[in-house]
Order: sequence, then structure tokens, then C-alpha cells
Amino acid sequence: MKTLFCFALCLVLLGGCTNYKQTHLDTGEVGYSIQCNSLGSSSWNACYVMAGDICGNRGYDVVSKDSDGSERYTKHLWIRCN
Repeated sequence: MKTLFCFALCLVLLGGCTNYKQTHLDTGEVGYSIQCNSLGSSSWNACYVMAGDICGNRGYDVVSKDSDGSERYTKHLWIRCN
């Protein structure tokens, strides 16, 4: 049981957390702002997975992205669904 708990905790810490909100882009179009926090990883995968979940099979265009470069690796991705 203790091993299972440790394994689950490691997955949560490595996976980070991703959230999003609907917003209006600079062009006035409806878009989404996605924030990803990944401890121990500089990968954008969590952001792209969330973008795919939001837009589904319509697909999406990346409008902008940036990263704070800190040890928490906070990233922001702005997308527009097709």
C-alpha cells in the first residue's frame, strides 16, 4: 500500500497541472489560454494535450506561447480552435 501511494505521488509531481480558460484574443476572436506547470520537465506536451482535448477533432492553431523559465516551468499557450 505504501509503495502504491509513493508511486501515485510521483506521478502527480511529475505530471504537473494544466488548466485553461476561454478568452478573447487580440484579434477579437474567441480563444483559450492554457497554463501548464510541470515540475522537473520542460516539455510542452501537457499544454498540447489540453489543447487537443479542448478543440477535439476540429484541431487548433497556436496563437502564442511563452515560458517563465523558472524551476517550476510555468508555460502559457494561447490557441484558437479551427
